[in-house]
Amino acid sequence: MNKSISRNLTLSLIIVVTLVSVTPIFISYIHSSRKAMSDLETRASEYTASIASMLSVPLWNVDRNAISQIGSFYYSYSDIEKIKIVDDFGEVYFDLDKGASRSLIERTGNVYRDGKIVGSLQISLSTDKVREINKRIFFAGLLTLFIIVFSMSIMTGFFLRRFLKNPLNALSAIVDSYSSGNSGPAAYDMPFVEFKPFVTVLKDMRNRIDLQMEQLQRSHNELERRVEERTMELAESEEKFKILTEKSLVGVYLIQDNIFQYVNAKAAEIIGYSVDEIAGKMPVKDIVFDEDLHILEENFRRRFSGEVDSVNYEIRLKRKSGRIIYGEVFGSRMDFRGRPSIIGTFIDITERKKAEETLREKARLEDERRNLLEKERMLMELHDGLGGITTNISLLAELASNSSRTEEMKKLIETIAALSKEGHSEVRTFMQGLDSKGTDWHTLGAELRKQGISMLEPHGIAFDMALSLENAEEQPGSLIYINLFRIFKEAITNIIKHSEAKTVNVALGLTSDKLTLAIKDNGMGEKRGKGRGISNMKVRAEEIGGDLNVTFKNGTTVCLEVPMPLKYPDRAVNK
Repeated sequence: MNKSISRNLTLSLIIVVTLVSVTPIFISYIHSSRKAMSDLETRASEYTASIASMLSVPLWNVDRNAISQIGSFYYSYSDIEKIKIVDDFGEVYFDLDKGASRSLIERTGNVYRDGKIVGSLQISLSTDKVREINKRIFFAGLLTLFIIVFSMSIMTGFFLRRFLKNPLNALSAIVDSYSSGNSGPAAYDMPFVEFKPFVTVLKDMRNRIDLQMEQLQRSHNELERRVEERTMELAESEEKFKILTEKSLVGVYLIQDNIFQYVNAKAAEIIGYSVDEIAGKMPVKDIVFDEDLHILEENFRRRFSGEVDSVNYEIRLKRKSGRIIYGEVFGSRMDFRGRPSIIGTFIDITERKKAEETLREKARLEDERRNLLEKERMLMELHDGLGGITTNISLLAELASNSSRTEEMKKLIETIAALSKEGHSEVRTFMQGLDSKGTDWHTLGAELRKQGISMLEPHGIAFDMALSLENAEEQPGSLIYINLFRIFKEAITNIIKHSEAKTVNVALGLTSDKLTLAIKDNGMGEKRGKGRGISNMKVRAEEIGGDLNVTFKNGTTVCLEVPMPLKYPDRAVNK
């Protein structure tokens, strides 16, 4: 919508003049209207006084005809609408009403004779003349206002358009000069004082813009210089990267939109393709073994979601020939050309995987060999232990059968019973050792506690055992189970036979680097001998890679220490 300053000024002036003109016209109208109404009220009062004066003659109340003539005379006035005359008793002498429904001005008065009220009158005047006067004043005011507005419209429209044209044309020329870039002194020559502040502001703005343009141009030149330098640096970096990756011994890749955008020669060699067959064409999933696609997708998700920046994982890959190989992949998330990407390396670890599998198989076979040797050793232990017991039982039984004395026979039978009980214990220990795969350190501790109580209580020796198992990840094997039991039973047996102790305290401890079994009594200590019992315990300690020490201070302490994790000497299983 096109706007005109002259038109707006004309309308503004017309509105202002109209408002200014309406005010005196409105005041004049109000004043004239009130004056006409005041004159009418004054006239009504004068009519009332005049009629009352004429009725105050001695004819009152005698000559009705004269009263009617007086009333009719005044009733003939055009502005009188109603006259009513009554005496002091309320009798009506004259009453005429023109029946006008318009607004009236009413007046009442009393008729006096000899100073006394002898009657009253009521007179009503019409306001038609007042309304007529107001109407004439109103239309005269409207006509005056119309003439003023019409004259102002013609005059201001003509003169404003004429006198505003030159300054506006000058202002337009200045703006055109400014927009065309002509910022010379002539471009800001404005003779009209009203526009000079605007032209001054325009000039200052032009100067600031010119200054900013100069600064912008300098910044642009500096930016171009830096871009050129960075471009050269980038080209050098790309060349170095290309040389580095092309000579690299690992596969280098760049993935975007799940497609290899770049691979080096080594990466292509690992999966059996050429670089041209892969770069910018091949989806990543095409070289991943189907069963490992979930590994690829999960690691993509973790990086693109921001959960991690980089990951290192193993995955099976498909070569072009169809052969499956193992790859170790490292990749980090980055933005490449403004979009999320993954850059990283991978190597062929198929041979390493084969070597690891070979080592695992070798370890498995070694475990089987060790288990077999342990069982052979245990069978030898069982054979040696039970062999001696059964031989003794056989000899004692033969002696008992040949003995004729009851007392001697009874002792032989008691000895046979004790040997049978010992044999039962040997078999039980052997069976638990064979089933040690289901035994943990807590179970072993419980078995030792049970064995100690069963051996010591019959002799009145108090028994207490403490367990401290900080690292129970590696469970006891058959060999350590058997040998711990043998050492424990040998120590308890020595206490029963030689110590004269009243209490025995046992502590079984396990940490990440050591297994400890300590058996302490409060017996005679150094007075005890060093028989085969201690030698047997030391031998069994060596069989499980441990060391056994016996000290005699405030009783006797047998302490077994076995390094963890368990490593059995070959001689322990090759005997």
